Amino acid sequence: TDPSDKAQILGLLARMALVAIHPNLDEGYDWKSAQAAVAQGSVDPGSPKIDACAERILANRTCGHIVFVDNVAIHAWMREALIAKGIEPGRIAVLNATTAKASADRQRIARDFNGAPDEGLTPRYDVVIANAIAYEGIDLQTRTCAIHHLDLPWEPATLQQRNGRGVRQGNTLSTIEVDYYFALRSQDGLRFNLIQGKLGWMIELLQSQARDTNNPGAQMELGPEEILLLISRDPEKTAARLAEVRSRREEEARKKVAEDAGRLLRSANARFRKAERSRDASEAARLRLEAEARLEDLTQVDPAAWPWAKWMYAVRDHDMLVPTDGGAPVFEGLRIGRPNPWNPARTDFAEFGRVVGTSIGVREAGSASWTPQTQEQVSALKLEPAHLEPEWPEGEDANTEAAMAEHIDQQLRWGGSFASLSWKLATDPWLTRAWERHGQSIVQHLARARSWYAQSQKVPALVRGKLRIAQGAVLESAEVVVLPPTDAGWKSYLELAPASELKFTELDQAGEYWWDRRIPRDLLSKARKDVEAEGQRGAA
Repeated sequence: TDPSDKAQILGLLARMALVAIHPNLDEGYDWKSAQAAVAQGSVDPGSPKIDACAERILANRTCGHIVFVDNVAIHAWMREALIAKGIEPGRIAVLNATTAKASADRQRIARDFNGAPDEGLTPRYDVVIANAIAYEGIDLQTRTCAIHHLDLPWEPATLQQRNGRGVRQGNTLSTIEVDYYFALRSQDGLRFNLIQGKLGWMIELLQSQARDTNNPGAQMELGPEEILLLISRDPEKTAARLAEVRSRREEEARKKVAEDAGRLLRSANARFRKAERSRDASEAARLRLEAEARLEDLTQVDPAAWPWAKWMYAVRDHDMLVPTDGGAPVFEGLRIGRPNPWNPARTDFAEFGRVVGTSIGVREAGSASWTPQTQEQVSALKLEPAHLEPEWPEGEDANTEAAMAEHIDQQLRWGGSFASLSWKLATDPWLTRAWERHGQSIVQHLARARSWYAQSQKVPALVRGKLRIAQGAVLESAEVVVLPPTDAGWKSYLELAPASELKFTELDQAGEYWWDRRIPRDLLSKARKDVEAEGQRGAA
């Protein structure tokens, strides 16, 4: 072999990786031909790795085992080896694109592996042999006691996905064994070393339980040159080159950890928000549990790469905007203070408001204006943990009070609508304070609007205790009480709407005008059904 022919060398390395699992695996077998070869007696399904795995499974048959290996030929041979050891064929499931083509097939296998004691369903399978088909969307954790890796991926995230099938919330066992099967004089040690991000991979194998998200080095991806250097016979050159690679890619590795952490937090945020919207209590509880599991995963992330764990718990109560680069997550009510880019001696203070889509409201301290900022603009701030714990400037409340009054007068002096104030992205506490102190002034300005400005108004108000949509001079009547544009006002609006005799479109338009929110589509129909049901119960 020509040492300079990297493609040829890497091809040999790929073949070596295959034969490290089974000596015949580089001969092009697939699922069907592997089965046929065993039936014809031309291939012995056993190998050192396969036999060792089968022995460990045989030693503990009272719980569930997951065997991961990408090549489907090994699926067939692993199954035959287990049967040869005395495990019943019907207790073994194979999960790949050939044996489980549809999602329903995969879910059925998972259900038959987990069992459902509450439904009287006992587990049908004790062993699941799987590849990438099972990495996502399949829950196998209920009774898994061991996860076996006959091969290893190059990516730490892939290994985490594999282990996550069993090592996750919902497992009924206190401990789960994770076994890695290494062949002597193979690439197995190299792969595990890359995943762990440490040269002392054997020590880590025996002693460490650190996750890959804990270790930026575990996220490194080496190309052909680095792989060749790792197997070179010049230790000094290898050490020097690897040091250079680590130095060059350290920032990239940390960035990847941060991005992965950001994805976890966005996933938690989506589940908490969906739980808030759900009317099914059990579904909401399930979503919150899944979200909490992601927060627990984030506690394991190296703070040097992602230092935002202290603030992530706000996601339980607030919608979050999480930059895709893994930067600081921001949310309603978060205050920051960062050095001015042109005058580092001066600190710029700001407060974040509501999240709407991929934007969030922001106002400067002492200001009454809220402006939307996109994820990209938030990322561009380059926020650091120290920026998120500022001592709020003295006199800010008084400055904000003066700014509110001036802002209201400027924006509504010649008519206009409530939207002219640009407060729909404000925090609810700030908006509540503004309404308590300046609500009457706002209503008076809106009441003075004429012509088109007045006609376009859709102000929710109580008239003699009944919900109405008011506009123009009507707002000055002593009988009119305008609902506040706050969360409390929105809640009252939804409670009063069914009895208002207003049409859905009228209610929806007013909700969007005053709160920038849409009412639930079934708000009126559900109220009617509840009334009918109550009437039927009364008649009975």
